[in-house]
Amino acid sequence: MENILFTPLNYGIILTDMKNLNFSLILEEKSPALDYTPVYYQPPLKKLKASNLDVKPLIKWAKICRDRNDIEEFTKVYNQLLQEYKPLIDWAFLCWDYLVTTQGFRYLPRKGTDRYFCHGDYKPFDQREYKKLLNKCFKNLFLKYQPNGNFTGYLRKKYWNMVIQEYNELRKPKSEKERLLTDFSYLRCVPYRFFNRHHQDRVNETLNILQPLEKKIIYLYFFKFYTHQAICGEINLDVWKMTVVKERALKKIYNKDKISYALLKQIERY
Repeated sequence: MENILFTPLNYGIILTDMKNLNFSLILEEKSPALDYTPVYYQPPLKKLKASNLDVKPLIKWAKICRDRNDIEEFTKVYNQLLQEYKPLIDWAFLCWDYLVTTQGFRYLPRKGTDRYFCHGDYKPFDQREYKKLLNKCFKNLFLKYQPNGNFTGYLRKKYWNMVIQEYNELRKPKSEKERLLTDFSYLRCVPYRFFNRHHQDRVNETLNILQPLEKKIIYLYFFKFYTHQAICGEINLDVWKMTVVKERALKKIYNKDKISYALLKQIERY
């Protein structure tokens, strides 16, 4: 009687004769290839304009229309200009992988119906949002441009720098009271703050051992991501006294439940 014995991938599949204990290799599988993280390079910018069209008259007329508050005519002329520099915007769009590799991910707060059936407070900044950012950067540069030089050279010098600047602006917290967060911080969930609801219930239960002031400081610091200065403004204490109370509360949590302490410190590392 023969049976098939499944072994680890690097050994393959062996056909066994259980009676005579004979083993024969019928299929040898290769070891999986190592999966290295790809490295992305910024594509070269070869072309900024779609044609040799002189854009100075378009720019001048668009500025006049904007000063006159003629939105319809301004939009028409501006779209012509946008199409003329479409190669530049397309190039910037191709730089998406390079941008994410060098600058990291960004997240946007969910609004309205985006919050339905979703756990996260934030959603990833994706390529659809990136395309909007590219158009926004182009328009901002156009509005700042003074028609006394070469518009193409102006874009070549400033466009990508503005894309980087606007992209990095997305990293700032929505509230001035919050600390600067990392990518992992934005993965916190609602209505609970940990992915695992048991972890959140465990931490909440542990926090009940704290005095009201201690509990408020822990909540503001770890779950609201407030800076020390913002917390002091809420509780009317100076930074030194607030820090002493926070450390005292953390020591109580550590003595009560080391897992709850570790979960809170994990948030702080984020």
